[in-house]
Amino acid sequence: MTTATLTADRRDHVSHYVLRALDQAGALGVIPTPLEQVASALGLPPAASLFDAEDVPPELAARLRRLYGKVRGALSTRDHSIFLSREQKLPEGRFAHGHEIGHGALPWHTGAYSGGDGRTLDPDVCAELEAEASAFSADLLFNMGTFTAQAHSGNLSMASPLELAPVYQTSWHASIRRYVEDSPRPCALLILGRDLVLRDGKPALKVQQGMESASFRDRHGPIIQCFPDELRIDQWPLARDARDAVGGAAGGPITHGETTSHTSCGKTQFRYEVFFNNYRCFVLLRP
Repeated sequence: MTTATLTADRRDHVSHYVLRALDQAGALGVIPTPLEQVASALGLPPAASLFDAEDVPPELAARLRRLYGKVRGALSTRDHSIFLSREQKLPEGRFAHGHEIGHGALPWHTGAYSGGDGRTLDPDVCAELEAEASAFSADLLFNMGTFTAQAHSGNLSMASPLELAPVYQTSWHASIRRYVEDSPRPCALLILGRDLVLRDGKPALKVQQGMESASFRDRHGPIIQCFPDELRIDQWPLARDARDAVGGAAGGPITHGETTSHTSCGKTQFRYEVFFNNYRCFVLLRP
């Protein structure tokens, strides 16, 4: 399936429905967001177990059996019942729950999934609907602007989203992304793979993804354009620190350093912090 990136206008449109749902449930500012309370306020039944619930519709159950281990959640288009896999960690399970609530809460999603899956939809349309449901879930879990206001009340630091992740019952990955993308201050994030690759015959780490705050992008451009797609260990201190973090050789959970790169403003010096979550390396940068 193709992936979709929502425009700012589309994300704002989804956020409108999240805000209304939180207000309707009396959950605005309640942390962690009480998902069952929100679902109930929207007229959605309590979530049931995905693979062993007796009331899973037969046509949905048959498809789920073929996808065992691959599906985190599902919404029955017949009665808007939500089913969740219990074989996932709390943050992932809550995101899946919020995602399915999004499908049930966004009115144009009703009836869009014929037969309970996306096989009858144009792939691009299906990808956009899924992106909307994921955006709904993120806004719901981070309680709209509550997380951002709390996380940015102090110094700009990787420690802020890491400390708040268990409070909001979200993953480190999602919390770091939210921290950067909604930051009122200029900052950016590089996500590096954990496995070494070769660049010009030298060990390097691959840049898998990059994102930045609006104020960073306006001044320096997209962070992904400020660095090569593969960072050689012998040329980039942040790549060396990331390698050490992956290998357990870092001095602590967060490594600090400085580096220089070229942005749309010319040569720019960055302070950076590296954190490894056992899957990927996250590099928070601020000019």
